[in-house]
Amino acid sequence: MTTAVRRRTEMVSDAATRRAGGQTTTQARVKFHGGAADAPEGNGHAETHGMKSDREKWFDRHREEAEPLVRALVESYVDDAPFGWGSVAKVDQLCEVAIDQARLRHANEWLDEFLTEQTVSVTEDGREITELEENPAHMPRDRIKRTNAKILKDLGIMDDPDSAQASATATLAEVLDE
Repeated sequence: MTTAVRRRTEMVSDAATRRAGGQTTTQARVKFHGGAADAPEGNGHAETHGMKSDREKWFDRHREEAEPLVRALVESYVDDAPFGWGSVAKVDQLCEVAIDQARLRHANEWLDEFLTEQTVSVTEDGREITELEENPAHMPRDRIKRTNAKILKDLGIMDDPDSAQASATATLAEVLDE
């Protein structure tokens, strides 16, 4: 770092400290949102549907209610899988899929409405102008579903439509040959 850049960085840092009343910026109250939060990171207090939450943090917060479902899903997946409990990495993937499935079930109560009415403007006489918009929480929900389906297909638990069609075509060809 050049001397000029270092000096400029120190000036900006000093100015920020002065604006904060001598406190560092992490200690100071920030102008727009009232200051640094005392709550621990990832506590989930602002969680509504949990679709954007980190998978492991969500599971830690909801372990009591979600663990029986996750265990049942993993057992069911392993029963249908072409591998057993000894394939630790694959079973670990199934655990992640099962946690995601539990998150999806938990989110259903928040995602009842596919479309939500949003106020976009107000007319001169005070009437609200509204538009119907897709509930934004459906986007991560759809992504999670697609990702889980892909993982289950890759692990051989779920048949993809192309494989099912190919095996049906092969069976039809065998019948016609007889």
